[in-house]
Amino acid sequence: MKRLWAAGILFLCAAALCFWQGWHTGRTTDLLEQEVRAAVEASEQGDASLAEAHTLAAIQKWESARGPLCVYTAHTRVEELGRTLSALPPLARYGTFDQLISECERALAQIDSLRRIDRPTPENIL
Repeated sequence: MKRLWAAGILFLCAAALCFWQGWHTGRTTDLLEQEVRAAVEASEQGDASLAEAHTLAAIQKWESARGPLCVYTAHTRVEELGRTLSALPPLARYGTFDQLISECERALAQIDSLRRIDRPTPENIL
C-alpha cells in the first residue's frame, strides 16, 4: 500500500510540473509576442526610441524566463530565440526599420514555434 501512495504522489508531482511548464511557456511566449509586436508597430510608425524600448523590454522578459525554459526545452531553440532578440535593439537604435521588421517577424515565428513545441499534445508526448 505504501508503494501505491508513493506512486500516486510521484504522479501528482509529475502532473503538476507538466502543468506549470505549460503555464510558464504560455505566459512567456505571450509576453514576448506582445513586446515584439509593439516594436513592429513602433517601427512602422518610424518611432525608433519606442521600438528600441519595446525590444529591450522583450530581452528583459526573455532573460527572466530563459532559465526555467532551459530545463524542459531544447537549448538550441532557446539560444536561437535569444540571439534573434538580442539583434533587435541595435536595429531599432539606428533606424533600420526594414531589417527590424524582418527580424521581428523571425522572432515571432520562433516564439510561435516555441509555443507549439511545448504544448502538451499527444503528438508531443508520444
